[in-house]
Amino acid sequence: MNNNENSDGVFSQSANHKQEDKPIQMHHLLLDYSSPSGLKAGMEYTGYRDRTSQHFTEKKERKESDFIAKSRQEINQYRLFADNSHPIESWTLTYGAQYLYAADHSAQKYDGGTGQNNMDSKLKEYTANVYAGFQKSMGEKLSLSASLTGEYYRLADVGEWTIFPALEATYSISPSHIMQLSFSSDKAYPTYWELHGGISYLNGYAELHGNPLLKPYREYSGQLSYILKSKYILTAFYQYMKDYSAQLPYQAPDRLALIYQSLNFDYKQMAGLNLIIPFNIARPLESRLTLNGFYDKVKSAHFHDLSFKKDRLVFYSRLDNTINISSKPAIKLEITGAYITKNIQGPAELSPIWNVDAGIKWTFWRDMAELRLKGSDLFNTWMPDMTMKHSSQNLRMNMIPDSRSITVSLTLRLGDATPSDKKIDTSRFGTK
Repeated sequence: MNNNENSDGVFSQSANHKQEDKPIQMHHLLLDYSSPSGLKAGMEYTGYRDRTSQHFTEKKERKESDFIAKSRQEINQYRLFADNSHPIESWTLTYGAQYLYAADHSAQKYDGGTGQNNMDSKLKEYTANVYAGFQKSMGEKLSLSASLTGEYYRLADVGEWTIFPALEATYSISPSHIMQLSFSSDKAYPTYWELHGGISYLNGYAELHGNPLLKPYREYSGQLSYILKSKYILTAFYQYMKDYSAQLPYQAPDRLALIYQSLNFDYKQMAGLNLIIPFNIARPLESRLTLNGFYDKVKSAHFHDLSFKKDRLVFYSRLDNTINISSKPAIKLEITGAYITKNIQGPAELSPIWNVDAGIKWTFWRDMAELRLKGSDLFNTWMPDMTMKHSSQNLRMNMIPDSRSITVSLTLRLGDATPSDKKIDTSRFGTK
């Protein structure tokens, strides 16, 4: 990875070059065991290494800067788990436990600067949970599953207990009319690098700050869906995120600096309706329309030295189209368009955005091979501008990015082999 950013303005002129000193390394080992009785147990190890360097030069009135910042991250993550299930008449009882331990050693050293932003710290994170649940079918119309998970989470000297309930129910009024109810709860964890509190520079004005006080936030979601003829779906949903966190810009009151930092809010909540309508206008054309309207609200009593409460009614629409160009050979054209109205992100407002994606897919070799060409955000419009006018903050960011991309992919399916559904979660890794 090599990244160059040049900034030129009346305040400062800067050049920022970032590169990987060594290739990112990740090692993953999974050992698991499944018994005929339903017991599943195992252990998992993930090792991650990341090293980058940043060469930053800046010129501005009465001040010049020239330094190299070297960053590194070393993470060792271990997981032990065991799950079991037992059929009891018309019930199925499930239960299990897991223990997760992560050790993170991260450092950041500035050569050529004052050294005041040097950082070398270690974090140890412990997560243990146990769960129990059941599944039951009540005749041909109603099926029900529920579970309860208890978790103990500890980072450094701070520990927390959390309970996560979950529920799913499906009721078939008739083959053409189905109701589904679900409730779930989860926790979102910050990246390890943010928790060390390091400081890096994007240009002469913008800085990126970590936050050692950042904590995970809890997410509770519920939805009720009505499915008509197995294709039309109307869903009412509600989502509440306690201690929700987001990385937002903030203009420092004591100096000319724009600080990006992830902070915990009091909460974020969303409630709305989602409608999916598949339809066919002409024989070779298959379309699906998605309409989503929701109410978004967020509140924070401590956003740096400010407080805010903001809400917005948002509308989102998406149209997916598939055109069957040919059956033999099997070639399909895919065109998708989406639009979203004004939205909010903390105390800031985001402008409306829209996009168009297009691609072509060729399926061959007895449906075991697929060649796909796709262009994303063809008109470069899927990036909002940001405005923040709140208390002492008066910020407007007009983004001029290039989010367009072209991808080519070839997929082969050999025999009955299916890709593993086990994905390694790397969302918390990296020095970015």
